[in-house]
Amino acid sequence: MNKSLPTGTIAFVKEYLKKLGLGEYLNGLKLKGEPLFPLVCAIISYRLMENYSTEGCGRWLYSAEGMNLVSAVK
Repeated sequence: MNKSLPTGTIAFVKEYLKKLGLGEYLNGLKLKGEPLFPLVCAIISYRLMENYSTEGCGRWLYSAEGMNLVSAVK
């Protein structure tokens, strides 16, 4: 299956959230495990690109493409 990935959208969301100061804030909310900022960037990007359900977003995030993009946002 050929999937297009929203790399430009993710880059835009990442930079915009950083300018608003939300990157440090979101990462500070959680002390253990993975930081929240990459996950929030991926969810916002998915909603801007696809605007499908939250369940669809979960499937996208658990796919290999989604996992690679979330780890690239860090």
